[in-house]
Formats: sequence, C-alpha cells, structure tokens
Amino acid sequence: MIRRASRIAITALLLAVVGCGGDVGPELRPGLLTASLVSPNGSEGAALINVVGAGLGFVEPAGGRAFTFSRGDTIRILLLLDTPGDLGFRISVPDVDRPPVATVVQVTDGENALRPDLSAYRVRFSQ
Repeated sequence: MIRRASRIAITALLLAVVGCGGDVGPELRPGLLTASLVSPNGSEGAALINVVGAGLGFVEPAGGRAFTFSRGDTIRILLLLDTPGDLGFRISVPDVDRPPVATVVQVTDGENALRPDLSAYRVRFSQ
C-alpha cells in the first residue's frame, strides 16, 4: 500500500514537472527604439539621460551628437545640439515591447544654462 501511494505521488510530481517544462514565456523581439526628450520648454540645447535595462546595445543620436558611458545595465547618454531643438536618440534593445527605464539627469536651454526644475521632463520610447 505504501509503495503504491509513493508511486502515485512520484508519478504526479513528474507529470507536474513535465507539464511546466513547455512554458518558455513570451518571445523577445530585439530591435531599435527611438527615444525622445519630452520638454515642457520646447527646444533644448543638451540633455544628460540615464537609461537602465538588461542587454542594451548601441546608441545613436537622432540629430546632433551623442556621447555614452556604460556600466553594468546602465548607459549614461549626453546629447548635444549645435542649434537648440528636439533631443532624441535610437537605442538597440533586446525586446522592443519592454522599453528600458530612462531618467533625465540634466537639461540645458539654447544658451547652455541648466534648467532648474526637471520634474516635467521625461523620455518617451517608440518603435
């Protein structure tokens, strides 16, 4: 009787393990995302942005110049424009359906003066 009960328990456990093995989760869709600085003040001259996410790849400016520094899963991006305008960049990500987290660290206006309040700034990602 005990052997039969233990066989049934082992069989149930094995079926449960095998049943869970087929779930691999959603497929990743690697690609490029376009990031745009959303500014309450219109045109800007420069911005410093931190982007955090696993597996981030290269960064290219959408206009102007971009300088990057990577450490772990964080990329610090400095965007510079010669003439004030819209700041943005493209970034390679492991899954375009799960954008990284971006934080605006500093922004300068067209005269290179630091913006004192960054609370209304954000980065919008799109495909």
